[in-house]
Amino acid sequence: MKLGQLINPQFQATFAKISNASLPAAGLWKVKRMSKWVEEQFKHYEEVRMEICKRFADKDEAGEPVMVDNKFQGLENKPEFLKEIQGLHDTELDVKIKFKLEEIEAAKLTGNDLITLDELVFEPDFE
Repeated sequence: MKLGQLINPQFQATFAKISNASLPAAGLWKVKRMSKWVEEQFKHYEEVRMEICKRFADKDEAGEPVMVDNKFQGLENKPEFLKEIQGLHDTELDVKIKFKLEEIEAAKLTGNDLITLDELVFEPDFE
């Protein structure tokens, strides 16, 4: 799974749907573990993203990044910045926790939800 998929709002909404469902114990345990992992990945993403923004943002006289309305300035037309952000989004994550479909069946996921989560999160148990 790529980091860009994890930070996608559609992934977030689908994971929230699973997190808020009344699941069997095995599913709940995996949700707990996955939630912690997702939180760690978000924290790492935000730290790296902020460093990239600070590095490429316009600087004031003191060499500090310029911010207006809580937004870094001067990032729009910098191909190097966009390349680094894309590289961050393309970071491959090692997903060690996977759900079986029957563990999250109670979440009543749609086809689009399953597409969002893809086989990177699910471990189909088909025979």
